[in-house]
Amino acid sequence: MTELQMTDEEFEREIRHVRSSIYPAPGIVLLHIGADETLLGLEADGLHYHILRFSMGSAKTGRAFFAHEPPSPAEVEEAINNVEDEVVQAANKLKERRLLCTTDESVRRIAVISGVPESDDMSLSRDRMEQLFGRLAALSMGRPVASDDIPVDREFAATLLILREVMHHLQFDSIKILNRRLN
Repeated sequence: MTELQMTDEEFEREIRHVRSSIYPAPGIVLLHIGADETLLGLEADGLHYHILRFSMGSAKTGRAFFAHEPPSPAEVEEAINNVEDEVVQAANKLKERRLLCTTDESVRRIAVISGVPESDDMSLSRDRMEQLFGRLAALSMGRPVASDDIPVDREFAATLLILREVMHHLQFDSIKILNRRLN
């Protein structure tokens, strides 16, 4: 399924929806991992938002770097280097402590696969996400695919990798996963 890119207006509407769902809370950062791009929406003052667009998404990154399912260790390493280069650019915009949030179903799926009980309001810790990434890495290094129940398709691997790099390099301890976007 091809996903259309989200406009700034749509993403700002999504940020307002998330803000209203978790009020009161520290400044929020809304993460959206789309097919062809990743967005970070930074709340400035409750009324204004700064949107960072990265040219990496689940399908685009999967196509560009992963020739195998599961991806090979070299493919994972190359993808990490590419995604990392983009993510670290956002670090200087996140000087104060903020709450990382998403409404993405793909991140919800990652949380459930990692063992977080499914609910309307979920939280995935970086440690739990890293454990899931470690399982994917073990599969990429040759552990039999049948030995684990995680998906090994390119888009899942790319989504998990992007989430990992965002949480790691922007120093988020967890991500809050809320109900789907409002249409």
